Amino acid sequence: MAHLSLDIKNAQIATFIPDWNKVNEELASGLMDEDEYQVWLEDTLKLFNVPIDDYI
Repeated sequence: MAHLSLDIKNAQIATFIPDWNKVNEELASGLMDEDEYQVWLEDTLKLFNVPIDDYI
């Protein structure tokens, strides 16, 4: 397992990686299904103004 340390000035962006790790763990363990994961991902990417059509 590797750990990544970044100096990110925007606190909202800094929360993305830990939240994404948590969601991926929930998906892998069956606590979240694929549809819920896609909804979470789309909603989260919208917060960061990432064009969904170009990303997914």
